[in-house]
Amino acid sequence: MIRLAAVTAAVLLLLCGCKKDPSGQTADAGPVTGLNVFFFETRDDSDAILISSPEANIMIDTGLYLEAPKLMDSLAEKHVEHLDILVLTHPDKDHIGGAQSVLNGLQVDRLIMSRATKNSEEQALLSSAMDREGLTVDIPTETETFEFGDLKLTVYPAWQEDYDKTNDYSVAVLAEYAGRRFFFPGDAEKERVTELLGEYDIGDVDVYKLPHHGRDGKKADKLLERLKPEYCVVTAAAPGEKTSAKLKELGCAVYSTFDGEIRVMVDPETGDIKIENKSETDGGIK
Repeated sequence: MIRLAAVTAAVLLLLCGCKKDPSGQTADAGPVTGLNVFFFETRDDSDAILISSPEANIMIDTGLYLEAPKLMDSLAEKHVEHLDILVLTHPDKDHIGGAQSVLNGLQVDRLIMSRATKNSEEQALLSSAMDREGLTVDIPTETETFEFGDLKLTVYPAWQEDYDKTNDYSVAVLAEYAGRRFFFPGDAEKERVTELLGEYDIGDVDVYKLPHHGRDGKKADKLLERLKPEYCVVTAAAPGEKTSAKLKELGCAVYSTFDGEIRVMVDPETGDIKIENKSETDGGIK
């Protein structure tokens, strides 16, 4: 009877079309619907973001090297085995630290990077992984657009060849789906923010990943005013004091990856946005 029960349970599991995730819990293997944007939990200032739609998986940055095992576990739980595009906004360790693991563990069709490089262990590991996978890097010098069904991705490269700060080489990304707009500026600081304010007509956005983890920066408040986001994400424990004041003034709802993974869902029919956070947070704004 024990054997019969085990066989019956196995058959039912197969018939229901479910599979087990790495935690041992049953996960629905049904098709992805709508847009899901995951801001992965980070315990230190770092960026790792997944944009997932029925037609594509796109990652923007990969966090710190020490966070790579947790990042790969999170991707496995979401059944992500393939990336259409991996964007590494700039070569700081808190953005490319997990790139080696991503390239080794997933099929990546296109790798987009800034023109900047660093003499670092993380850069060396990334270069080795790129060589093993035979990847050709796309280093854009002008705006590039990609479309995957209803998802449109626009990549904005830095204009100058040389900047004083590595952060200002940041590649920026605009994602559009069902009338909703997400903007990811990497770690843009003064020079790069000036470009984003002057060179591009980005317009209003719904969800904004604050530059440089939400730290205060010259002209950062000007970009907030220009974009007028409804929801803001900081990849740190809390935004800077001046940034916090501006967010309050604008009435932007703030979420922090320091408090848990953030999932932003967009309904494909209505464009309605729903946000889940593993632990409720006010983003450090009191």
